[in-house]
Amino acid sequence: MLLVVVVVVPAVVVDGDLLVLPAMSLILLAWLVIALVALAHWVFTIGAPPLIATARTAASAAWSAVAEDPIGQRLHHGAARVRRITRPLRAPARWTRRRVSLEPTGLPLTLATVVTVAGLGGLQWLGGRVDRSRSPLSRFDLRVAEVASRLQVSGERRTMEALTHVGATRSVLLLALLLIVGALAARRARSAVLLVATLAFSSGLVTILKASHARPRPALGRLVEHSTSFPSGHAAASLSLAFGVVLWWWSAGRRRPSLVAAVVVPLALLIGFSRAYLSIHWLSDVLAGWLCASVAAAVSFDVDQLLAHRRAVRVRPHSPAMPIAAVAAVLVVAVVAATGNHHFPTSSPPPAPFRLASTEPMTVLGTIPRFSETLLGRRMEPLGLVVVASEDELRAAVDQAGWTVADTLTPGRLLHTYWAGLTNRSDATAPVTPTFLDTRLEDLAIQKQSLGRGVKARHHARLWRLPLLSPGGCPVWGVTASLDDRVEWTVRTLFPNHHIDPAIDGERDYLAAALTETRQLRDTGRFDFVGPTLGNNAAGDPFFTDGKVALLEQTSCG
Repeated sequence: MLLVVVVVVPAVVVDGDLLVLPAMSLILLAWLVIALVALAHWVFTIGAPPLIATARTAASAAWSAVAEDPIGQRLHHGAARVRRITRPLRAPARWTRRRVSLEPTGLPLTLATVVTVAGLGGLQWLGGRVDRSRSPLSRFDLRVAEVASRLQVSGERRTMEALTHVGATRSVLLLALLLIVGALAARRARSAVLLVATLAFSSGLVTILKASHARPRPALGRLVEHSTSFPSGHAAASLSLAFGVVLWWWSAGRRRPSLVAAVVVPLALLIGFSRAYLSIHWLSDVLAGWLCASVAAAVSFDVDQLLAHRRAVRVRPHSPAMPIAAVAAVLVVAVVAATGNHHFPTSSPPPAPFRLASTEPMTVLGTIPRFSETLLGRRMEPLGLVVVASEDELRAAVDQAGWTVADTLTPGRLLHTYWAGLTNRSDATAPVTPTFLDTRLEDLAIQKQSLGRGVKARHHARLWRLPLLSPGGCPVWGVTASLDDRVEWTVRTLFPNHHIDPAIDGERDYLAAALTETRQLRDTGRFDFVGPTLGNNAAGDPFFTDGKVALLEQTSCG
């Protein structure tokens, strides 16, 4: 595991796309939680009990010794008086003490109950928002799907397609059957029941939620499926199987279930992540599936603990059937991943853009969104320019004005840009931070470096192709422009980050002048758009603007 973290992870991150970062974060977070749970279990079951027993013995001896002194006798009388006064509180105190005790039906049962209540609350919260198309959660899902459809590379996509195939229903059922047969052959009915109960309860929750939420799937999905989207059955089934395997192993008395969890839980999380990566499900669908699996595992554990303390479970500690079943299950995963059909047809194309009646300023400006936004939906700079031009003419004007197109943001490309900044070198195609306009990722990012200042200072702009066409058939582009004037470390981003000049109107006029000087476009003037505005960008840098927008137009786009 250490070798994976130190060697493999950096190599995958550097050579992968930007979407590999949340995938790696899921794995590292899962390992951290599992390590903390294993540490807590060791402390509560092995480390703490001897210390607590020693402390109780010492406290009892000290308390008895104090009784021989007159002052100590007064303390004993005072303590007895306090006990009489607080007698009505003894029952709730005993109940609370039992709930946080180190017994199996104490703190573990309490924590599982908390997970159940929190998971059901989370499902209710998600379900109340996913059916509203304009809710902040739905718009966040749209931004994530937009990023997932635009920032992929082929290697990661093939891996995610294999993962989503491994998490299919037939694979989960086959793996579960092997594990159940192994448990029954080893006479571990308890393990088999825990696995079946976790899978069954999770499947029941998913079925109920799918029937009550008719949420459509993302239109950008690389696999066409016709069931409702909320929640993700793949995410729920794979994670409930992983939790069931951990309970299966633990209830059989096998050693180190945390190591089993460190393998199966991250794999299940990646299967769920693959559904959002491939835009087969919305990200909130995947989160809901994980919550279903967590609730199912917690309820199964609760019921098992309530029943187990009433009777002893007979265990045969040296039967080889369960390890053989586990090995067979791993082989099934490998075979399914290697032989599955990885053809993912693209879904139907997006709707045709709306054709404007004219290119009059009020006609154009009255139909477009006003402000750019972050991934989480926080409002940032307003559009500074609107351009009516074909993509070829716009790119020709950008190239003739001396601006270059920024590269797609990837971890490896980002490291190259940071190194250029540290060494004060130029980087004419340095990537920009992904930004959204009405949940859509920018279609084009352009930049022009300031002379002699390397990558630390640059003019840059983001362009969105809006779902509009001029009467002559030319696209309408929304543009934000700003000047990066320095690079500093920020608490908000935790990395070196460009800071912008707050006077973004100057950069609006600079870009408009640069494009019109090429004679590819003409400037039709400045028009009121959002009014005088103060705000902050994603890095927290302030900006101010008079709220006007420059309208540029290609002559032949009337």
